[in-house]
Amino acid sequence: MKRVIAGILILVGTIYFLFVLLGSSVKNFFDEATVGTNFPSDNTSQSDMKDPTQAQSVIVNNSEFSYSYIISEPSRVSLVENKLHEDSLELAQKNNCTQFTNGGFYSTSIVPLGLFIVDDVEKYPVHESETLNGFVWIKMTGETGITRAPPNGRLRLGLQSGPIVFENGLPVQLSIATDSDERRVVVGVTEDNRLVLMTVYNGQSTYLGPRLGDLPDVLAEIFKKEALSITNVLNLDGGTASVFNDTTAFLGEFKTVGSIFCIR
Repeated sequence: MKRVIAGILILVGTIYFLFVLLGSSVKNFFDEATVGTNFPSDNTSQSDMKDPTQAQSVIVNNSEFSYSYIISEPSRVSLVENKLHEDSLELAQKNNCTQFTNGGFYSTSIVPLGLFIVDDVEKYPVHESETLNGFVWIKMTGETGITRAPPNGRLRLGLQSGPIVFENGLPVQLSIATDSDERRVVVGVTEDNRLVLMTVYNGQSTYLGPRLGDLPDVLAEIFKKEALSITNVLNLDGGTASVFNDTTAFLGEFKTVGSIFCIR
């Protein structure tokens, strides 16, 4: 009888040991899978922001939107293609960027969609599109602009994106067939020839933000609050394929970005 009891105790102990070992391994597997998968969540505003209290906000049509922006001299701004489909932080570090945002839209093969010029070399041609109806550019002379057609002359930087949401200092009325609440990133030009890069988003869930059709009015309210004299503004890629990094906020991407505006 003692041998039977001892055998049962050994068997129970072995089963318990295997249960603890396998349970720990399974837990570790799922923990690692969770850590490696950055799904968007309502907590991204806390985890992605360096200091959430630094973000300003405006209320438009009873909806509150947070925003951050960078103002830079054109000479400090460059355009970098994400050829290796890297994380934006890695790409920025390789290019010595102190601040950066995503660039324009890209194709399914993650190459820029539309005109893409770096140092007067056309990497990708103009893409005919009613939505991508604008071009942001910096000439070799330092002159900066956002227009509905590429300018003549040599360009140090040129990017097609869209739509244009602010023109000649006024919001553009947009007609969007399919619209959604997404984080927005835009590029603008000031009256004194500086470049503005701005993100507008939902402070509680940072991948969300204003509808594209509402963006011009939201920007008008921000410009008024910040006393920014901005002439033209061009919409860039947004939502989960957007990134914004300045001295107060880091809003990371969920999908790979096709390019970045790099400020050195």
